[in-house]
Amino acid sequence: MTCGNCRPTVHEAVVWRDVSDVGRLVCLLDALRDALAQVKELGRQIPELHAAKVQLETERDALRIEVSDLQDALKDALARLDAANNSLTQLRAELERRLREKDEEIDGIRSATHSLTLLTHSLGIHVRVLYLY
Repeated sequence: MTCGNCRPTVHEAVVWRDVSDVGRLVCLLDALRDALAQVKELGRQIPELHAAKVQLETERDALRIEVSDLQDALKDALARLDAANNSLTQLRAELERRLREKDEEIDGIRSATHSLTLLTHSLGIHVRVLYLY
């Protein structure tokens, strides 16, 4: 912290020759002490900041690995989903084919039942006619 009346330029600080201005010298010494205190405090913060940086880098690397693992798991899940969808599509096609076959069988049975009904009815008529004669 510097006092309000001493704002020396770099040249003035280097070429300081007049010791008679004690007030200005005291002000510069105070500013120097303040600057040194700030440097000392910042020097203390360096290891803390370095440790925080290392921790953040470690966390970043762990997150990258986790993201990569999750991407791999997602790819696997999507592959399984595709396989399941393909199986379902094949199963649906097979079931629809079997359903059509059963519908055809039912239609055949209906047709045969109708034919048998007609034949039975016709036979009944013939039997009646034969009994009449």
